Amino acid sequence: MEWQSYSAKLMIAIISALLIITAFSLLVIIDYGI
Repeated sequence: MEWQSYSAKLMIAIISALLIITAFSLLVIIDYGI
C-alpha cells in the first residue's frame, strides 16, 4: 500500500533527523568539554 510506504519513509526520516541532532549535540558537548 502507498500509505504504508509513505509512513515507513517518514519514520526513517524522523529517526535520521534524531540521530543527526544527537550526534551534533554530542559534538557540541565534547567541544565545550562539559
